[in-house]
Amino acid sequence: MGRTRHLLHLLFWLFALPLTLAAQTREVSGTITNSKGEPVPSATVQQKGTGNSVAASAQGRYSITVSGANIVLLISSAGFTSTEFPIGDAASYDFQLTESGSLSEVVVTGAFGVKQRKKTLGYNVQEVNSAELAKGKENSFINALQGKVSGVNINSTGGAPGAGTDIVIRGISSLNPGANNQPLIIVDGMPVDNSTVVGSLMPSAGSNGNQAGSRDQFATANRGLDINPDDIESISVLKGAGATALYGLQAANGVIIITTKKGAAGKMVVSASSSASIDFLTKYPEIQKKYREGQGGRINIAQTGLLGTRFQTFGPAISAQDHVYENFRDAFDNGARYNNSISVQGGNGKSTYYTSFSSLNQKGMIPTTKFNRYTFKLAGSTQVTDRFQVLGSATLTSSRNVQPSAGDKGIMTALSYHTTTVDVRDYIRPDGTINSYAGSTIDNPLYVARFSQLQSNLFRFVGNMGFSWNILNGLKFDYKIGGDFYGDNRTRIVPGPIFPGAVALDLAAATGGYIAEDRVSFRDVTSNAFLTYNNKINEDFDYSVLVGNTIQNTYTDLISARGEGFSSPNFFDLSNTANLYNNRVTTRRRYAGIFGTAKIGFRNALYLELSGRNDYSSTLPPGNNSFFYPATSLSYVFTDLHKISGSVLNYGKLRASYAQVGKDASPYSDRVYYYPASGFPFNGVGGIRRGGTYADFSLLPEKQKSIELGTELHFLASRITLDLSVYQSKNVDQILSVPISYASGYFNYLTNSGSIRNRGVEVELGGSPVKTEALTWTATINWSMNRSKVLSIKEGITEVPFYNEGRVSNKLVVGGSAGDMYGVAYQRNDDGQLIINDNTASAQYGRPLVTPSAANLWVKVGNAIPDWLGSLNNSVTYKGFNLSFLLEVKKGGDMMDVTMRNSIRNGVLKITENRYQQIVFQGVKATDGRPNDIPTILDENYYRDADVFNNIADVIVQDASWVRLRNVSIGYELPRKWLSAQKVVKSANLSVTGSNFILQTPYKGYDPQSTAYGSGYNVYGFTGSNIPNYSSVIFSLNATF
Repeated sequence: MGRTRHLLHLLFWLFALPLTLAAQTREVSGTITNSKGEPVPSATVQQKGTGNSVAASAQGRYSITVSGANIVLLISSAGFTSTEFPIGDAASYDFQLTESGSLSEVVVTGAFGVKQRKKTLGYNVQEVNSAELAKGKENSFINALQGKVSGVNINSTGGAPGAGTDIVIRGISSLNPGANNQPLIIVDGMPVDNSTVVGSLMPSAGSNGNQAGSRDQFATANRGLDINPDDIESISVLKGAGATALYGLQAANGVIIITTKKGAAGKMVVSASSSASIDFLTKYPEIQKKYREGQGGRINIAQTGLLGTRFQTFGPAISAQDHVYENFRDAFDNGARYNNSISVQGGNGKSTYYTSFSSLNQKGMIPTTKFNRYTFKLAGSTQVTDRFQVLGSATLTSSRNVQPSAGDKGIMTALSYHTTTVDVRDYIRPDGTINSYAGSTIDNPLYVARFSQLQSNLFRFVGNMGFSWNILNGLKFDYKIGGDFYGDNRTRIVPGPIFPGAVALDLAAATGGYIAEDRVSFRDVTSNAFLTYNNKINEDFDYSVLVGNTIQNTYTDLISARGEGFSSPNFFDLSNTANLYNNRVTTRRRYAGIFGTAKIGFRNALYLELSGRNDYSSTLPPGNNSFFYPATSLSYVFTDLHKISGSVLNYGKLRASYAQVGKDASPYSDRVYYYPASGFPFNGVGGIRRGGTYADFSLLPEKQKSIELGTELHFLASRITLDLSVYQSKNVDQILSVPISYASGYFNYLTNSGSIRNRGVEVELGGSPVKTEALTWTATINWSMNRSKVLSIKEGITEVPFYNEGRVSNKLVVGGSAGDMYGVAYQRNDDGQLIINDNTASAQYGRPLVTPSAANLWVKVGNAIPDWLGSLNNSVTYKGFNLSFLLEVKKGGDMMDVTMRNSIRNGVLKITENRYQQIVFQGVKATDGRPNDIPTILDENYYRDADVFNNIADVIVQDASWVRLRNVSIGYELPRKWLSAQKVVKSANLSVTGSNFILQTPYKGYDPQSTAYGSGYNVYGFTGSNIPNYSSVIFSLNATF
C-alpha cells in the first residue's frame, strides 16, 4: 500500500501542474486540399517547435490555437509532401498539398512507443485507429480487432456478460497444455496484465467429477476487458519476432501496443457518446418434433430419474394435445447494453490534458446475469522547458460481473438434456424449490442461472508517469514508471435443499449446499528507461541509436476457500458450513532486461537495423537465468533509391528480418515444492504433499527463431496498396512436463524438450476505388494462413495430450499440427467408404464399424485451427452519410460441441428424428468389401450407445467454417450549417449498427466462434459449454461541444 500511496501522490502532483492557457493565444483555421481541390481528411497541422497539433476533419477543415511570435505551421499527410508556412496576423489560411507519389511519411508506433516511419521498418506492423475500433461497439478492444488485422485469430469464451476473449497471433507457439499463447499488452509504453486467473474447484460430488477449475465452470474474463475502448487512440499489432525482440521474453507471442488519448493543444473540447443495444440469439440447435418424453416408444409413469421416461425423449409420437417447446431458444431472453462516455481535452502550446468517464451496463440473455464497468481516466503532459516534458496518466476501473455457471454442471449442460415437451421456463415451484422433471439428476438451466452464479467485484488502478528530456539536438532520454494493481473478489453460492427432502440442484443435494470464495490480488510495477540519438553522417547516410533498460516485478496472490453443507438454511457464509477447505497460491517473479538497437539509413531509402537484448529472469535456475537474443532487419525502398516513378507503380519496398526471442518458465517450476494435501486438516491435524513434477535444475529458456520476408507496393498514385508477408518461426527448447517412471517418486519431469514450427502468409490489400469531394469509398482485404508442425517432443515420446472430452482429444503428435484432434471414428476403406459390420451375431449388425476405443489407438478426426482467415472491410462516405461493413470468412477449423452428445443420447436433436426406421448404410461390407445391402433399424440404443453413435467423431466433430457479416453500420453527421446557429454543439453523428447479422456455416448448433475453455488456455476445438454468442442492433449518438 505504501508504494501505491506514493505513486498516487506523484500522479496527483503531476496533474496538479498548471494547465493555464498562454495569455497571447489566437485561433487559426482553414481548409487543406490536394492539387485537384479535394479535401485531405486527417491531415496534421502542427505549430513548429511545439507539441501543439490538430487533425483536419473529413472535409479537410482544421482549427488550431497558436501562441507566440513568428509562428510557423507544419502541414503533413500520408501520401503528400509535407510543407511549412509562416503565418501572419490573419485568422484563416488554406493550404494545398502536393501528392508525393508514395506513402513514405506514414508513421507507426513501435517498441516502447517510439514513433517510426513505416518505410524504415524491415518487419510488419499493422495499425488500427480509434474510428475502426468503435465501429462494432464491442465491450472489449480485443473483440473490436476481429477481422481488422491479418494473422490474428480471435475467439470469445461465449456471450455471457464479462466473458473472456482468446487471441493468438501467428499460431500456437508452445507444446505445453497449460501455456499461454496470448500476446503481450502494452498501454502507453507499459505492460498491462491480460491474464485469466483460475479460481477454486467445484466439489467432487453428485454426478460431477472434480473439475480443473474456474476455466471449466465459468467464462472467466481476461483482464484486457478492463480497458475502455473509447479511451484508445490507436492500436499497433507487432506480429513477428523482428518487431517484438526489444520487448524480450514476454513478447514471443506478439505484442499489442495501445496508445490512449492524451489530449491536444487548442480550445477545450468536450466529447460525449451514448449507445444502446439489443442483444439476441439467432442460431441454435434444431430439435426433433415427432416424439415426446418416454423410453422404448412408450410412457411409464412409474419410472423417474436418470433412466426414467421423463428424463429421456424416446417416448411415443407427439399428439395434437402435446406442445413442443424450442427450449434451446426459449431459455434465452433478449439482452441489452448501455454504454455512455464523456471526455474533456485541451491544452496550449506547452500543456495538454485529457480526462474521461465511461459506464458500461450489460444485461445478459440469461436472466440475472450482468456486467457493469465504470472507468475514469486522467492524462496530461507539461512542457516544463523547451527540452523537458513531464507526462503521465491514471485509470481507475470498477466492475461487477454476475455470470452463469458453465462446464460439466453448467446451464448449457443442463439445457442439452432438457426434453422438448417440458417448458424450460417453468422452473420454480411456489415453495421456491426447483421444478425438475428428473429429480436432482438433471438441473433446470434457468434455476441454475438464478441460484448458482459467480459474482465478481473488481477494482483496478493502472497508472504511469515519466519524463522526456531532449538533452541535445537529436539526443533524448525517456523514463517512465508504471503500476498495475487490482483486486478481484469472487463468490459462488449454491444453496442446499430448502427443506429436508426437497429437490435441489445436483451438487447442492449431494453436499448440502456450498459456498466458494476467491480473493485475487495482483500488482505489477515496471520501469523503462531508454536513450535515443538521431543524426546524419552526410547527405547520404543517417543513423539512429536506442539503448535502454527495463525492470518488472509482478505479484499474484490467490486465496480460495470452499465450505460445504450449510448448517442453517439461507445463511450463506463460510462460517455456516460443516466442511471447510482452503488453499492459497502466491507467485512472485522479476524480470530485468537491457537492450539496444542501431539503424543506419542510406539516401532515405535503404535501412539496416541491428538489435539485441539480454534478459534476466527469476524463474530460471542460477547460471541459466541470463540469456541474450539478437535481431536484424532490412528495408529496401527500391522506388526511392532508384528514382522509379510511374503511373502504375509509384512505391515499392522489400523487407526482411531475422530475430530470436525467449520465454522463461512459470514461477517456482525450477524446484520441487509442496501443496496442501486434500482431506486435511483431518481431526485437527494438517497435511501437505509433495508436487508430482520433478524439475530439471539446469532448465534453459525457450527460444523462438523467426524469419520474415515481405513487400509493400502502391499502385495508381497509392489508390491501391499491397502488403505481403511470409514468415517462419521455430520454437525450440520448449519447457515441457513429460511423463517419467513412477519408480522415480514423481509423475512428470519438467525439462527442455521439443520444438514446434509455424509458417504462414499474410496479405493486406487496401484501396480507394472512389475518391471525390462528395463521395469516398475505401476498402481493405485481410487474408492469412498459418501451418504448424510438431518437429519433436522428447526421445521416446511421440505425443503430448492436451485435453480429453469424452472420446475426443486435443493433442500434439510428432509430425502433426497444433490443433489436431483425435478420437473414435467410423472405420473407412482407402476410398473413404464406411465399413459395415456384417457379423450376424453382433448387436451392431448392419451398422458402421468404429475404430478402437482405447485412447492410445484413437485416430485423427480433425483440426481445430482454421485453414485460412479473411475479411473485407468497406467504408463509403457520401456527404454526411457513412456506410461501413465488415465481412469475415473462416475456412476450416473443426469443433466439437461438448453438450451435443447429451442431446443425442436423450433424443432431443433432429438428428435422432429418424428413429425406429429401417435404413441401409451406404458403404461396403467388412468381410468381402462388396456394397452394403444389410438393413438395420435405428432404435433407441443406437443413439444412446456411446460406442455406436453419440461419441463418434464423425457425428460430434463438425466443420466450423463460417462466413459472417461481423458488423454493418450506417451513420449520418449533421451538417455544420445546421449547428452554426448555436455555439454549444460543434458536431453530432447518429448511427445504427448491426452486429453478427448474417452467419453462414455448416456447423449445426449455436454460433461456433467460441471456445469452451478460458482465454489463454492452450486447448482448442471444443465449444458448447458456455453461453452462445449473440447478434445485436446498436443505436449510437456521438457529439462534440
